[in-house]
Amino acid sequence: MQLGIEFVDLSKVDIDPKMSAAVPKTIVNKYGVVPVRVEKDALYLAMKDPMNFMAVEEVKTASRKRVIPMISTSNSIDRAIMNLYGNEGVAKAIEEMRQTRAAEPVGEASGNSLEIGAEDTLSAPTVRLVNSIIERAVTERASDIHMEPRESEMAIRMRIDGMLHFMLNVPGSFRLL
Repeated sequence: MQLGIEFVDLSKVDIDPKMSAAVPKTIVNKYGVVPVRVEKDALYLAMKDPMNFMAVEEVKTASRKRVIPMISTSNSIDRAIMNLYGNEGVAKAIEEMRQTRAAEPVGEASGNSLEIGAEDTLSAPTVRLVNSIIERAVTERASDIHMEPRESEMAIRMRIDGMLHFMLNVPGSFRLL
């Protein structure tokens, strides 16, 4: 309050996954900052040290937006960085699966949805997706991974320090199991 900088509790804020494109991961990790939201030409940036002029200037240059610093706790910023940028590999794998599925040949009249060899083209993005999920679990120090099939999607949750945390949803049309 003495600095006149707004405090943001990142555990109570839903950060849009698209915000990861606003600031490169290298800058985020270097300065301990997290993009929270964009309003018109302003980027709201949660920071461990809101007085770090170099961090503000580098984010301003990278995002081409006016930066409005906000202060948050170090732990919540680290958690937000992991949530926001930790799913990048998963997002790439899901996009590859979408592209593969769009390019997938239609089966013959017998009702076979996969031609010979098409299953191999689906397996590479699926393997990358599963590897990304496991890599994220290792990084987060998760003791277990829960894949919860739902009607239209599959929720991925991980147990960290005895508590289940939601990580991401995988569209139900993708086969992981």
